[in-house]
Amino acid sequence: KQHFAGEREEGATDHDFYLQVERAVAHGLKEHSVSAEDIGLAFSVQVSFAFWIGRSPLTTPMVKSLDEALGAAKRLAEHRGYHYGRGRSMLAMGLAESEAAWIRLREIYTDICMESGQYKQSR
Repeated sequence: KQHFAGEREEGATDHDFYLQVERAVAHGLKEHSVSAEDIGLAFSVQVSFAFWIGRSPLTTPMVKSLDEALGAAKRLAEHRGYHYGRGRSMLAMGLAESEAAWIRLREIYTDICMESGQYKQSR
């Protein structure tokens, strides 16, 4: 079965997924005898946090480094678990824990944006 970069195989762990993406990119570049720099390849991460921000996915700034993009994905991944269904997350976690989780997600995303060099913002 063929998979696209960004699509998980059934039963794959996060670590497996990141390795699959790295291998797929390396394979594609090698197959076409080009480097990421040659073709201006850049990466962005999109993650659904519907409970926190609605239907539109959270999108990181474009970066030229796959390692940097995957690092951002890993940092955001810890908050994927806060999705107990529409509106039920606060009930399952409690108001204080929900607020702390939101603040932490916001800090992580802000750090990722600032580290990309594309945003200069003071907190």
